[in-house]
Amino acid sequence: MPKRASDSSYADSFVAQQLRDAIGARLKSSRLTLATVAKDVGRDESTLRAWLRGANRVAFEDVLALDSYFADLGHDGLLEELRPHPPRSYWRAKEETLEMIGRNKDCAALWKLGEAYTPPASPLSLLSEAGLLEKAMVYFRLDGNLYTIHLGRDCPAPFNEIVLGREMRRHADAGLGSILHRQLLAQTAADAPRPCLLRLISPHGSCLLFSLPLNDTFILSIALPSGAV
Repeated sequence: MPKRASDSSYADSFVAQQLRDAIGARLKSSRLTLATVAKDVGRDESTLRAWLRGANRVAFEDVLALDSYFADLGHDGLLEELRPHPPRSYWRAKEETLEMIGRNKDCAALWKLGEAYTPPASPLSLLSEAGLLEKAMVYFRLDGNLYTIHLGRDCPAPFNEIVLGREMRRHADAGLGSILHRQLLAQTAADAPRPCLLRLISPHGSCLLFSLPLNDTFILSIALPSGAV
């Protein structure tokens, strides 16, 4: 019989598991080591490892320190990830291998379109010619902000709720808007914009988003139900 949430051992094991998953994902994304994180937040590496395996309880002040540390690196929501019942607006992203793209013809077509793109060709014209206009989204980057300027009528939920012309972080689902803003901008931040396949996960389900920057201004994406590729 499973332990009740009021059981402290259950609570401790839950927090340890969530903390382990959350920090592991951030280490992978940031390419940092556990030793580096421990040093930067003023703790021994052995102490941090003990937290992650549930051997020692982690103090709230230390969770706040970790939350602030990762927030400075562009990661949001560490505190939310440790909640037993995250709010509806909570989302997290997991990057998947691009090899999976080849199993979905729409994603493969979008990638091919991006490789053939030469300015000043219109992104909407390219999507229309490829038969992807009603399946894709187009984002416009301006001064560090991201705006949706095209939303195909066949885009699945929750993307079909995005308001055209609104800054992404002002999306009705603030959690989704925030993670899309951060992830999509990161794809255009490097010297060479890169395609990316993300698995977006919430307490109520997941979906896949393939995004492809045409340049440092326009980003195209196609959303798919989980398991579509």
